[in-house]
Amino acid sequence: MAEILSYEQVDICYNGVPAVKDVSFALQKSEILVIAGESGSGKSTLIRAAMGLLGKQGQVTRGDIWYQGRNLPDLSRRELRRICGAKIGMIFQNAGASFCPNRTVGKQLYESLKAHEPITKEAFYRKAEVQMKKLGFSDAKGILDSYPFELSGGMQQRVGIAAAMLPEPEILLADEPTSALDVYIQKQVVEELLMIRREYGTSMILVTHNLAVARRMADRMLIMKDGQIVEQGSVAQIFAHPACAYTRQLLAAVPELRR
Repeated sequence: MAEILSYEQVDICYNGVPAVKDVSFALQKSEILVIAGESGSGKSTLIRAAMGLLGKQGQVTRGDIWYQGRNLPDLSRRELRRICGAKIGMIFQNAGASFCPNRTVGKQLYESLKAHEPITKEAFYRKAEVQMKKLGFSDAKGILDSYPFELSGGMQQRVGIAAAMLPEPEILLADEPTSALDVYIQKQVVEELLMIRREYGTSMILVTHNLAVARRMADRMLIMKDGQIVEQGSVAQIFAHPACAYTRQLLAAVPELRR
């Protein structure tokens, strides 16, 4: 398989304090890679670094993050903007917080897509309705004409996925996309993400502490602790024969996995 995104000996600090230390891995084309570990282990920091979303205090202090022969941390904000959203999309833990409450969903998604490609409003609505129907929205037009506060939290999260996929990015980064949802909506979101991989061949990095979601979705897993990768391998290998004591502790802490 061909590598589409790679991290090479990456260190990340916040205000000079190390948060991620000497991390190296590669995402393969059409692969779903899950990064798991306890809160504060550096999972979200790792994927936010690729998007330039570390804030003023965060910085990649060593190493490279390569996409199409370009080292993402070295790019200017303008250069990074051409890639992020269009080629590398992101789903946040609470997608609803990304929406402006007093403008319709359709208007906001149109402006977001127009920032990456020239498209008329009519062409956008045709494309958006097709995209949203693929993701299981029976009333796509009604969703686009709604204000964010008129949608449930689960619906907002699913709209966030649709928004990230409108430019048809090659890579989708998902930061705890199911953690704030009930079990039924979690299942919908997982199935939608798997459908996106089947339909578009999208490569994904999924950050989660939900090991049941990881087992359902992952081709390969990275286990992080204290900013470092302590184990990586296929999902079958990690769940059946974990080599690291910390991984065994994580698996043992989940009752349904023990059963």
